[in-house]
Amino acid sequence: MQVTFRIHFMTQWGQRLFIQGDHSLLQGPQPHEGVPLHYLGNGQWELPIQLPDSFSGELSYKYYILN
Repeated sequence: MQVTFRIHFMTQWGQRLFIQGDHSLLQGPQPHEGVPLHYLGNGQWELPIQLPDSFSGELSYKYYILN
């Protein structure tokens, strides 16, 4: 199942948006790291992920900014 996370957020030059959650697809290489979202322009960010077909339940996640 594909899930796409989208957010409208105006960042400052050099900032990037990340998402971090309780599923391994929403975690970076280190436990405290997230996954960068793709900037589409005009303040639009998104990240599509492919969840396993066996997934059921809820996802907890948060967005954060890095300079």
